[in-house]
Amino acid sequence: LEQAERIAAEQRQRAQQRYRIQRQNFRAQTNDLQLLLIRRLQKIVINNMQDLLQINDIIEQEDRHHVLDRLAKIQDDFLDADEKRDDNSIFMLEKAVSDIISYILMSNEYSKKKYYDPPE
Repeated sequence: LEQAERIAAEQRQRAQQRYRIQRQNFRAQTNDLQLLLIRRLQKIVINNMQDLLQINDIIEQEDRHHVLDRLAKIQDDFLDADEKRDDNSIFMLEKAVSDIISYILMSNEYSKKKYYDPPE
């Protein structure tokens, strides 16, 4: 009986060690992903008022039903582009930013309706 308890305790200890290692690895991967996303976002920060107004115009005209599909098509091309920015890459940047903002706005509207509006 004592040997069975000792074996069970050793198995629990090994399982807890595996769990701790998995948790540490997951946290490290999450931190790496967050850092990568922050670095990518730093490349597309826009502080020019004219650009922001153009982005706002694009958002108002954008078809909000295809935001995620558009992001999937745009993100690889834009993020892998050279440092040289031509008219096409600027247009892609504006579209990518507008799509992200549109998606956030849609998500916020959905959340407000779901959680704050009284049921009809």
